[in-house]
Amino acid sequence: MGRSNALEVPRIRLLALGNDLLADDRVGLEIGRAARQRFPELDVVLTEEAGFALLDYVVGVDHLIVVDAIQTGRAEPGHLWILGADDLANVRAVMPHGAGLKEVLELAQGLQLEAPARVTLLGIEAADCTTIGATISEAVLEAVPRALQAIEELIRNGVRSSEPADR
Repeated sequence: MGRSNALEVPRIRLLALGNDLLADDRVGLEIGRAARQRFPELDVVLTEEAGFALLDYVVGVDHLIVVDAIQTGRAEPGHLWILGADDLANVRAVMPHGAGLKEVLELAQGLQLEAPARVTLLGIEAADCTTIGATISEAVLEAVPRALQAIEELIRNGVRSSEPADR
């Protein structure tokens, strides 16, 4: 009986959050749209929803990658924050869509739903998430390629061989 060369491929979902009407808050959606083009095999969900409405989007995957605008006041606009699930409790930031993400994940676990084993938040430091009809600031828009590179690395690191491959 021969060895299997099957890859253990985790189910990865990119959850892109934002609001197309609010200046820098749309950056998560822009990243999600670009990710759909660059990584057609990736499960990408774009939504303007927040809070417990996100529950359906966070279950049923092994690795959840969330992209959203974030305002910490501790970095320049366009800074890319890469945070894990444990970091969510320590984030003191205004995240229009991220507010409650930790609670949504805890609810999924509490309801014994298939919560992700791994969560990564890619937060783009925003300058303005409240001005209706404004364009994305240049510094925030420049973060999109860096976020896509981070997504590519997360996808690549998520694929692990279950057995050594024959050479």
